[in-house]
Amino acid sequence: QELETVAILFIRSPSGAWLNSDEKTLYLSRIFKWYKKDFEKAAGTVIEFVKNYLSEEDRKFIEDNLSEIEIIYQEYDWGLNIKS
Repeated sequence: QELETVAILFIRSPSGAWLNSDEKTLYLSRIFKWYKKDFEKAAGTVIEFVKNYLSEEDRKFIEDNLSEIEIIYQEYDWGLNIKS
């Protein structure tokens, strides 16, 4: 349950994934690129994995426009790894 909650919080955050429906573009964290095979193993494709954690509205939009959705991987914020 905790893992599911954390996945939802991350994917629904701007650094995890966000959908620009006007441009039919899904912006994803580079983590999804680096570990693509793991996400594909879990759900078939990265988009299939991610959409399960998005809002109902975004999930429906992706399902209705799947063949037109472009994925762009965001720059990773390495600052998260810096110790303070």
